[in-house]
Parts: sequence; structure tokens; C-alpha cells
Amino acid sequence: MEVLEAGDQIGKSITYQYLSAIVGVLSGFLFYIYIVRAFTTDVVGVVALLSAMMILFSTVFGVGLNFGVQHFISYYIGKNDPASLRSVVKGISLVLMLMSILAIVFMWFSSPGFAYLFFHTYRYLDIIRIVGFAVVANLGANVTGGMVLGLQKFRVNALITIAYNVVMYSTIVILLQFSVSPLVVVVGWTAGYSLGALLFSIQVTRRIRGMKSSAKTVSVRAIIDYSLPLFISSLVGYGATYVDRFVVSFFLNLSEMGIYNFSLLIVSALAIFITPFSTILLPKLSEMYGKGDVENLRLYSSKAIELLLAFYVPVSLLFAAVSPSVLLFLANPSYLPGFIPITVITITNALFISSNILAVSLQAVRKTRIFLLSSSLALVSNFIISILLIPRFGINGAAVGFSSIYVMGFAVTYYYSRKYGTAYFERGKIAKIMISGAIMFSVVFALQMYYWYSPLKMVAYILLGFVVYVLLIRLLGTFSGEEVEMFTKLLPRTMNIKAILRKLVVK
Repeated sequence: MEVLEAGDQIGKSITYQYLSAIVGVLSGFLFYIYIVRAFTTDVVGVVALLSAMMILFSTVFGVGLNFGVQHFISYYIGKNDPASLRSVVKGISLVLMLMSILAIVFMWFSSPGFAYLFFHTYRYLDIIRIVGFAVVANLGANVTGGMVLGLQKFRVNALITIAYNVVMYSTIVILLQFSVSPLVVVVGWTAGYSLGALLFSIQVTRRIRGMKSSAKTVSVRAIIDYSLPLFISSLVGYGATYVDRFVVSFFLNLSEMGIYNFSLLIVSALAIFITPFSTILLPKLSEMYGKGDVENLRLYSSKAIELLLAFYVPVSLLFAAVSPSVLLFLANPSYLPGFIPITVITITNALFISSNILAVSLQAVRKTRIFLLSSSLALVSNFIISILLIPRFGINGAAVGFSSIYVMGFAVTYYYSRKYGTAYFERGKIAKIMISGAIMFSVVFALQMYYWYSPLKMVAYILLGFVVYVLLIRLLGTFSGEEVEMFTKLLPRTMNIKAILRKLVVK
């Protein structure tokens, strides 16, 4: 009898992960709308700075451990080695406690410097110190949540994430009825993330209880060695993502910066369609690596690429096509120049989105040092292109610089995934998806330019784009009936639309 429990099924897993992502984005969006009404603009700025500090330092003191625990726990599930799995949990828990103590000490003694540099007053000194506890709570939720993902309990992970997000933002709103202060927000963050860390820890304890211990322990150094390149890469990646905005602010005026930043904010919403794939794929591929099943790992990665492209390409290209209408709907005509950056960035992202799956496949086989190369190249390319193009082309040049991040990421992950044999491409099928998406984009964009914008027309453009894409997918014979079977496994069992999908997309 197997000692380790089987993980969640992939279909339900993605459904719950999407639900968790939607709740997280929506609750955060509603929270910021609320504090804009509750606080003065100065206090809203303070909250934004405190939030940035909390996220930054929870990332710094986390040193990528959430990646490490996901991989190694799933790896030992694949090897059916509960003693080593238990050793991973115990070892990383001790490291987590040490990093938490360091985080609190650091935030406490460095707070005067942060207060002077960023807030230009010592008025918020005590609140900055209390942010240290929110940092520890966030760090704990991230690492213990990674343990639950490593155990492949995706449904539990999603439900706990939803619960602590709801509790966190509800706590803040309730406390704001008694005191309109940034301290209330910090207390809410601490309460919410602490609840998440507690619930995740309970789940991990339940899963490993009864697993036999062994005198042989897994080296924590091995886990940290795996995690550190991902950690450093993520920090460099933050720089690569934001460098174009700093260059825009240097060369252009605040109005241009506002338009460009708003465009990037809209584009970032598309990430909600990608994150669940990566969240679930890493533990699954790590388990296969633990079993030594490299062939299935390659097949699984490649089918995930096809699935992501089939889903993401039409969504992103349709979004790019209607971007002028989206800007008019969400803002006003003064933001219309932002449609070119949105279009450039979104189309480039759609073309190279498979790098997300390639990156996960490389993480699964412990080739994490390459991400230092990809993030560094992304930072350098964005900076150089932005410096060269922004003075002449404004925010359109900034969009080209930002888009280079996706190109660099794909180039590096594609090269190394071929080198280590972690994935392959069915070029004919991918070409059909891209051609269908390109024709759909052209039709919708041309019609929008001719008939222009209204909310009703925007809905019509979106529906038309969907019909054009589906018809082309069917005419080109892109998917087989067996592949439709695979797609329907990603939907809740209550959504019995297999026959409809087969008629729509199978020739």
C-alpha cells in the first residue's frame, strides 16, 4: 500500500486555483476602492508604501523557500519516500522560524531609516515597526502554502487562500469603522496572513502525521541551493519589470507616465489566466521527476503548452484588438494613446507565453540557475531599449522595451528546455492556433477602427472574435476529439459541455 496520499486531480485543481485567483484580485480591487474613499490621498500613499515594503521584505526573507518546498515535497512523493518528505517539512520549518526572527529584528531597527528615506517623517515609525509582523505573517503564509502545494492539495490551498483573503480585507473594513488609520490596515494584513499560515500549517501537520521518521535527513542546503537562484531571479525580475517606468518618468512628463502606468495595470490583469497553470504544474512535474518518468514529464509539459496557447492566445489577442474600447470604457479619451502599448505588449506576450510552461519544466528538473540568466538579460534588454526608444517614440518605445522581457525569457527557457529535454513543440498545431488568433485580431481590430466604440459594440466585437476563432480552429482541424476530452477535464464536472465543444472545434 502506498504510504503517501494521491494528490488532487488536475481538473478540479485548476478550477479551484482560478477561483482563488479571481477572489484575490477582486477583493484587493474592492479594498483599494474603499480606502480611497476612507483615507485622504496622503494616507493612501502611506498605505501603498507600507504594502510595497511588506511584499518586498517578505520576498527577501523568504529567499525562494516557497519554490523549494513545492519541488522537494512533490519530488519525494514521486519517490514514495515519506521519511525524506517529513525531513523537508521539518528542516524548512526551522529555517522559516529563523528568517521570521531576522525579519522582525531587521524591520524594528531599520525602521528609522525607512521612515526618513521614504516617508520623510518619523510620524509613521511605530507603524513601520509593526509592519515587521505583517512581513512575518506573509512569509509564513507563502512558505506553508508552498508546502500544501507540494503535497498537491490544490483545492485545500485555494480554499484557505480565499478564506484568509476574505478575513483579511473584512477585518480591515470593520476596523476602519472605529479608526481611520494606516495601522488598521497593517493589523488586518497581519491577521489575514497569520490565519493563512495557521491553516496551512494545520493541513501540513495532518498530512505528515504518522509518516515514519528516519535518521537520514534531507540537506536543507540542497533546498536552499535550489531556491536561491529563483529568489535572486525574482528580485532581478522586479527590476526588469519596472525599469522602463523609471525611464519614462525621467524622459517624459507625469501625464505620459500616468497613461503608460494605467496601460500596464490593465495588461497585468491577464496574468490571472496564467498563474493557475504554473501553480499546479510544478508539483505535478516534480513528482514525475521523482519517479524518474522523464518521458511523461516532457509529454505533460508539451500538452500544457498547447492547452495554454489554445486558451491564452485568443483571450490576449482579442483583448489587444478591443484595447481602445477598453480604455474608453474604463477611463476617458485622454487615455487612448495607451492602446498602442497595450497592443504591443499583449501581442508579444501571446507569442511567447509558452515560456511560462518551459520555465516550470526546468524548475521541476532542478535547472534553476538559468533563471538568473533570463532575468538578467530581461533587465538589460528592457533598460537599453527603453533608453534608446523612449526619447524618440515615448510610451510606444517603452512598450517595446517592456515586451523584450517576454522575448528574453522565451529565448533562454526554449534553449535550455531543448538542451535538457523537458518539453517539445508540435509546431503544426501551434501554428494553427497562432494563425487563427492573428486572423481574429485583424477582423475585430479593423471593424472597431471603422465602426468605433460603444459598450454595446464592444460586447459585439468580443462575441464576433470568439466566433471567428472557433470557426478557424474547426476549419484548420487544430484539435482532435481526444484533445477535447483533455480540455473538458479542466472544467467542473457539473459543466457537461463535452459534446458542445466537440461540435464547435472538431472538424
